[in-house]
Amino acid sequence: SENIWHAGDLVRSGTRERIHGEADARRRLNGDGRFWLPDRYRTIPCMEDLALQFVSGLLKAMFLFLLASGLSLIFGVSRVLNITHGAFYALGAYLLLTASRTGALGIGGFAATVIAAGLVIGALGAVFEVLILRRVYRAGMLFVALVTFGAILLIEEAIKIVWTGEMLAVPRPAGLDG
Repeated sequence: SENIWHAGDLVRSGTRERIHGEADARRRLNGDGRFWLPDRYRTIPCMEDLALQFVSGLLKAMFLFLLASGLSLIFGVSRVLNITHGAFYALGAYLLLTASRTGALGIGGFAATVIAAGLVIGALGAVFEVLILRRVYRAGMLFVALVTFGAILLIEEAIKIVWTGEMLAVPRPAGLDG
């Protein structure tokens, strides 16, 4: 059978078999039409690699569990599918960043700033609930989810406008730099 090569794909004539990727681009066909893979690609994964894959999958599963349980808890208690919590948390973190840039905070000042940022974001969340969400409750859960998703986009863009899109870090308090 004739072998046709083009643009990193290997297509064997008469079949619909396509090969993609760097390892697959190195494959060759034997004379009998079977794929041949060089020995360096025929390695058996070691236990370290398997453990790393297992732990990585477990961490991703735990993250998804936390996300799902948090949403189900919020929906179960308030009967509202409010998905803006992460955006409000990020906004609180940026408020903490702004306060920490005004001067060096000690441990007490840092703790007070964390509490103050939490209270400010809690008040902002309450205002969002009263002024926006209560008006759309009657429209149904899908509309509430759409409004909260729109709020996420607005908060994220406001954060990018005010604090830029670069990764920033809060400096450690003076008593915790050890």
